[in-house]
Amino acid sequence: MIRFKRLLLYLIIAILTGLGHIAIRLVPFKTLIRFMTNVDEVETEVMTKKQTNRLKSVALILNRVNRHVFWRVKCYEQALVALFFARLLGINMMIFFGLLKDENGELLAHTWTEAGDMYITGGENAHAFSVVYKRGYRKNKNRLGYSFGDTRV
Repeated sequence: MIRFKRLLLYLIIAILTGLGHIAIRLVPFKTLIRFMTNVDEVETEVMTKKQTNRLKSVALILNRVNRHVFWRVKCYEQALVALFFARLLGINMMIFFGLLKDENGELLAHTWTEAGDMYITGGENAHAFSVVYKRGYRKNKNRLGYSFGDTRV
């Protein structure tokens, strides 16, 4: 049963990376990021063990899926899929966009995501890049904008 669940997750992630690749090509950057995120900054939160394990599974599969699909699965596509799963699992997550000038003077771009105190995607070389833009997804416990104790009409 665990093998079937992992295979199903792999298939879902492969499909989502394909959709992410298409979205990157068709949807303007600002529109896509505003759709996937809802705040400028997110407070770090302690994740449950279950949430941590689920995000680690997603991250592991995201790192492997590019070998088995014919479309591009780079850092930006991976970050979009990670944001999708953060929304699905109700986990606060930040997405970062960074730039780096290499030895030849060319600009390199990189995208990575963080949830809690761990990198989900793109963290292995994130420290080398200067952050130029960041956004976050914060779970909405209170979708109406007020608490149950609020008596405003």
